Amino acid sequence: MEGYLESHGRSTFSRASARIRLATADFDEDVEPVRLSKMMRTEKMKVGKMSVASNSRVSRQVLWAGRTGKHDGLRCTKCQQYCFVAAVVCFKCRAIGCSDHFASMCKCDVTTNGIWLHHVDTAVLTQYIDTLDSKFEQAHEWERELESITTLDQLNLALERSDQMKREHIEVSASRLYELKVAAAALQSWRNQALRCMQDGTLSELCELNRAAASLKYSMPEIQQIAELVTTTQSIQQQAQLVIQELQILKSDDANAPAQVSLESLHSENHVLGIFVRSIETLLADLGSTGIPETSTLHTELAYLNWLLAANALVEKSLANSTAVLSLSTELFPTISDIDAIWSSPARTLVSHSAKLDRLSQLRQICVDEAHKLQSFVNDIPKSLEEMGSQLRRLIQLPAFPLEVVRLLDKWKQSRVWTDEAAHALSTKVGWKEALALEEQAELHEIPPSSLLRRQLHSRIQDGKRWLARTHGLFRTELSQDEFSLQDALERSAIEEELTSLICICNQTYHAKCIGLSPVALSELEAYRCQACAFRQGMGNLVFKRPWRPTLRQVQGLIARGEALQIKVPGLDHLRNLVSDGVKVLEDVAAFERSFLDRCALPTIVDRLETLTTELNDNITIVQRVESLVQLEPAPNKLQTLQWFLRACRLIFCSTPAPRYSQLVILVADVVHGKLDFPTPDLCRFYKEIDLKLSRAVDWVKQVKALSSTCNLLALKEEAEGISQFLLLPDAAVSKFNLALKYHYGRS
Repeated sequence: MEGYLESHGRSTFSRASARIRLATADFDEDVEPVRLSKMMRTEKMKVGKMSVASNSRVSRQVLWAGRTGKHDGLRCTKCQQYCFVAAVVCFKCRAIGCSDHFASMCKCDVTTNGIWLHHVDTAVLTQYIDTLDSKFEQAHEWERELESITTLDQLNLALERSDQMKREHIEVSASRLYELKVAAAALQSWRNQALRCMQDGTLSELCELNRAAASLKYSMPEIQQIAELVTTTQSIQQQAQLVIQELQILKSDDANAPAQVSLESLHSENHVLGIFVRSIETLLADLGSTGIPETSTLHTELAYLNWLLAANALVEKSLANSTAVLSLSTELFPTISDIDAIWSSPARTLVSHSAKLDRLSQLRQICVDEAHKLQSFVNDIPKSLEEMGSQLRRLIQLPAFPLEVVRLLDKWKQSRVWTDEAAHALSTKVGWKEALALEEQAELHEIPPSSLLRRQLHSRIQDGKRWLARTHGLFRTELSQDEFSLQDALERSAIEEELTSLICICNQTYHAKCIGLSPVALSELEAYRCQACAFRQGMGNLVFKRPWRPTLRQVQGLIARGEALQIKVPGLDHLRNLVSDGVKVLEDVAAFERSFLDRCALPTIVDRLETLTTELNDNITIVQRVESLVQLEPAPNKLQTLQWFLRACRLIFCSTPAPRYSQLVILVADVVHGKLDFPTPDLCRFYKEIDLKLSRAVDWVKQVKALSSTCNLLALKEEAEGISQFLLLPDAAVSKFNLALKYHYGRS
């Protein structure tokens, strides 16, 4: 503030005088205390809203201050009067005005840049003045910092600070600020171009940027990077030019090279070419995306060198093929495909060395000639391994190979691998699936049928198939199955549970049409048993004939034949398990029979009837499961005998009333038709007693059916009474006898 007042020819003691005046106002009798209006008590004011009365009062105060001669206020810029009580100060143009002249004292926006100074406390006024000093100091400090700026980042920070100062109403030099912004825009534009050129620019663009960087006032990291990149690229360009010159010399030397080539000359040439290739690849890698005029030339020369290396490798291998040996690791190179690939390469047009082109033409012609010779050999019937090996030992020493030789070698390798695998497999007992896989591979690889190993393999497979056919025929299974499975056979031959929905003739009388018999035939039957009862009583074999099954001895013979074969036939383990199960069942049945006979005494049989029946049914279930596949004689017959004995005991000892005539007829008939053999004399005697009593009933029924006038009815009646103590005679016979007896007594 003091500097501002001195520069405008104003008094510098106004700030101090204001402080003294405020401090001595209470003791000054000549000055009447001023009653400040509401507007005058604000720090800032809206000039357009001042009242006329306030303006006139302030004007009088300013004039009065001038007349009194007191120089303790701010002087108005227009009227040169001291503003004793209030003044308007513009921060933008730094003008001071009284209330009469503040509207015309400057062209600035007083509402934004002006401040109304009035009679305030010393602390508040001091704060205003300190704020002004601080803003002036910040503006001067910003201008001083501009002198020390050297980089673009510092310049951007200074511009950001100027924007912040502007938001804080601190004005800076507009011309200086414009100059800085122009410089920053130019630097940023150069930086953008530098970043792009460092990615995919050319050497000329880099040099232009490097020259433009010399005129820049401020520095940045990209300037040094561009300079280093220019230096590096120029060095690479010089190296590239040197390599291109050396390649021109090499091409001129190759044009004068002799037509004959050797392995030593090819090795030496490949060494030199490899050095050039690595040099060019290194230069291109170092260049990256930076372009120089020699880049396209380097790519062309690299393609030329790679073609020469590929051609040399092909020619070198063709020379080395003269000592090749046939083995599984033999690889054929070069083939006609390799030669055609090199010949059709676009880089071939760059080659002027006629010797290499002539050599490639010769190799290709060799392939064509050999392919024509091999056409008949390849198209004939499959050749043996020895024939293919004999032919290949000559072919693999050719300089180049047609595709027919490649296919012949692949076929020989496949045949050789198959031969080794087959020889190893046939040295022992070969597995069934392995043998089938080898036979399929032999067909796929076109192994000739005359091959000894293939004939041996085929013979073993045929033996296995014949054994399988015999197995399927023995068990009457479908021949489409390749393997006999015990579980599958058991599932196919599973014995169904008893049909409980059928009602036996013992409990209900059937009509003739229901059982498929005429009334005449039904009248001639002594007893009828339905199929369900036959199965329930263990005599189902009398109703349905069991399918044919092999015996244990036949299965054991089949197992012996399978074990004698030189191939592991499938299903052999299942047959062993079947025989093992059958033998075990026979042993269990024999043990159960002995235990049963020890407990089947007639005096105590009734108490043990249920227990013995349960145990017997369990054994019958086990026997039926295994016997569905193989015959277990005499186990079924033994169990049928024991089952018949329990059924007879239940009929005789447990029936109330006595058993019916038809039941005993069927019981005795089962022994005859089932060919049951009683193992003990007690069981045999038990059967004979039943048969004897049934014979009396049968004779009585026959006599009743053949009644005549000479029959002794009283004797028949006494016989019937004796028979009825053991069984119930048929109702039809009893009715007929009663009718005859009634008629006899009626006549008498």
